[in-house]
Order: sequence, then C-alpha cells, then structure tokens
Amino acid sequence: AVWQSLPESFGTGLSARASELEAVAGLPLGQEILQAQAHLKQSYDSYFAPLVKAVEGYLGEEGFGWSDYLWASELWYAYAIQVESEEMERNSACLAPTLFFCNHSLHPHCNHFSRIRDGALQVRCCRAAAKGEEVFLSYGALPTNKLILFYG
Repeated sequence: AVWQSLPESFGTGLSARASELEAVAGLPLGQEILQAQAHLKQSYDSYFAPLVKAVEGYLGEEGFGWSDYLWASELWYAYAIQVESEEMERNSACLAPTLFFCNHSLHPHCNHFSRIRDGALQVRCCRAAAKGEEVFLSYGALPTNKLILFYG
C-alpha cells in the first residue's frame, strides 16, 4: 500500500523540463538544477544502465529505464532519512515508509535523523505531539535552491 501511495512524479528540479527551467535560466538555481540533472544522467549512463542490461531478463519486459531511475532518485532524495546505529561505524541513509506520510513544517516534531536500537527504528522527536495530532518533520535547514532541487 505504501508504494501505491507514492506520487507518479515528484516535481523536483531533478525532473524539471527545459521549458520549466526557462524561468530560472541564467540564475544560480538554474545552473545548479542543470548540473544536478547532468550528474544524475551521467550516473545512470555510466553505472546503472550497464547493470540493467546485464540483468535485463530478470526485470520483466519493461525493464528499468531512465525515467524509472529518475523517479527512484527523486524518491530517495525526498524521503531518505539518516540513521545511526551502535552496530554501524557511520550514519547510513534509509527509506522509512512510515515517515513518507509526514509533512514538512518549520516547527516539526521530528527530523530526518533517527537511530536503530534493539532492532527497531526510533524517530527522535524534538517536541511532543498530542494523541491524534499530525506529526510533522523537517527537511533540515536548507536553502531554498536545495528545497526546490530535491523536494520540489
């Protein structure tokens, strides 16, 4: 049910079309979006496309193309959280489907940093939520261009 609830497109700068970028052409935001798009496409062409070709019989008739890779990248950037664990030497990123349903707020209950303890993901809350109250999270202290690029 979680996967069916995700949007068909995220509307971030990563998937912005050339016609949509006309409004920011020549601005630092426009340059940053173009650089990020080029980097993502280069990563796909260099690493992912050859991998998909090597296992194409396992992915069904449609396979996994550029548009799928772009969607998965936007999902990752928009929804991944940082997790720390006593078993890990450094923080790691993961997708926590329960947090997909949290909306952003400047006054959140939690943020994108969690930890694993006793085999369970624990979300750190920085303020209490009343029973039945919507829990909000923060994308972090990011400049507007990063919010547009990665969150839409």
